[in-house]
Amino acid sequence: MGEWVRLAPFGYDRDDLTRRLVPNDNAPTVREIFRLRAEGVGFSDLAQRFRNVSRSGIRKIVMNRAYLGEQRVPDPDKPKGSDLIVLRENQEPLVTEPEY
Repeated sequence: MGEWVRLAPFGYDRDDLTRRLVPNDNAPTVREIFRLRAEGVGFSDLAQRFRNVSRSGIRKIVMNRAYLGEQRVPDPDKPKGSDLIVLRENQEPLVTEPEY
């Protein structure tokens, strides 16, 4: 449990051996996006500043709890489609809870 099976979020790569997320060269950009968003910079302004990320991409970043080191996985003890389990500290977080 805890292996990342989807496409890695911006700022992470999936390690081929462990299948867990590891920060990549875009991790500092993610941290800067969170910092500027906390200062009140809007999504469109952030997208203009970071041209390699779209406005909707910026929104996805700031709403994704994977950047806190969390992953949500199906509960193996419950029927498919029911509640998810939150795995905390599943990968190196790129931001802290207050930054999020």
